[in-house]
Amino acid sequence: MTINNLSRHFLEEHPRESAKVLENFASDELVDFLEKYSDEIVASVIRYLMPATAVACLSGMKDTKAATILEQLGVDNAARLLRRMKNKDQMALLGSVSGSYAMRLKSILRYPAGTVGQHMSPNVFIAAENMLASDVFSAARNSTSEMQGDIFIINDAQRLVGLVDVKNLVFADPGLEINEIMHIPDAVLNARINLEYVKDHPKWRFKEALPVVDHNNIFVGVLKRSVMFEALSGDQNLNRSEETFMDTVMEVADLFWNICTDIVLPKSDNRTEGRKDERS
Repeated sequence: MTINNLSRHFLEEHPRESAKVLENFASDELVDFLEKYSDEIVASVIRYLMPATAVACLSGMKDTKAATILEQLGVDNAARLLRRMKNKDQMALLGSVSGSYAMRLKSILRYPAGTVGQHMSPNVFIAAENMLASDVFSAARNSTSEMQGDIFIINDAQRLVGLVDVKNLVFADPGLEINEIMHIPDAVLNARINLEYVKDHPKWRFKEALPVVDHNNIFVGVLKRSVMFEALSGDQNLNRSEETFMDTVMEVADLFWNICTDIVLPKSDNRTEGRKDERS
């Protein structure tokens, strides 16, 4: 496959359609092709590749490039791909991503497939129960962790002891300790429970995320409603639904194929003729 401005534009502007076209190439050709593009472009395309293809690409790339792409995919998608890798490839990439990102990934990877822990988000903003409301507010504003509708309050043993609605924090007396305005959580999920057992929890009608604890009642993250239902949908792709090409997209894809490949397809391959027949 060759590199040119048109193929670069197609990858940048149509990553979903690009992924469908690139599925036709062998993994070693695909790795050689994608490694020539920026990490941002590659990550946007890999997000839509079939998981097996995405794993083959990442495993075939240099660890430093693959690690950068993993970080751009986000912890949830990255963990799903790492689970499919051979142990040596998984360990190599975990050693190449940043230390904080590796810790987040490991916290998800230690839980069995299909469980709450596998799909939870560990990077959530938390506060200690003895902090002042003003300190929590300041820390929340400067935090890079995910903010939910509630702020999760833990004690010295890292156990969840309360929740504070963000709106209540904004209007709280700055001199109050956070434990004076928090309320006791009325719904907590165990990280090792199967998703099927929590999908009908009544609190999903009111909450986008519910807190998750491990077997020692240590707070380990939150499960998002959207992530849960995406996982339960049985979709084989990363953030990709099964759609058919519209005729216009199909024509662009055919053009992209012809530009990117220098391999002459055998005459017995009737895919191009079949597509022409369908459009006629």
